[in-house]
Amino acid sequence: MVQKIYEVKRNSEMKKLLFIHTIFFLGFAVALNVSAQTKPFDVSDLRKIARVSDPNISPDGKSIVCIVSRANYDENRFEPELVLIDVETQAQKVLDAKRKNLQSPRWSPDGNSLAFIAASDSGTPQIIYCLSIARAFSVRPGAPSRHLSSLD
Repeated sequence: MVQKIYEVKRNSEMKKLLFIHTIFFLGFAVALNVSAQTKPFDVSDLRKIARVSDPNISPDGKSIVCIVSRANYDENRFEPELVLIDVETQAQKVLDAKRKNLQSPRWSPDGNSLAFIAASDSGTPQIIYCLSIARAFSVRPGAPSRHLSSLD
């Protein structure tokens, strides 16, 4: 029993450490890129910035899912994408980019599916969707997701 509690605590600490290392690596990569620039940062560079939010590590620690939003200046809004990142290879896969107001991705306990909130195509405010990702990087963009519940 004590060994099992120790293993759970150790796995939790490993996930936190992995997450911190990933964030540090991304920050370091951005810093290197900025220092290598020959021209100063200006307003036109704002279009290249992506906002990363709500990162979540999978239960097995092999993948991270997050929301990546880019500015759409023509429509005066951010366009979010649900992105899956393989921790080992840093490969990225866009799981959903067609829904508006994507937010709050969460893993199922077994890591085979992902729930997230988004606005529906019909205009209802917020709906909970569930996406099966058993074969994570073989999921095609825009794969069907089940409508679970409305948040009216």
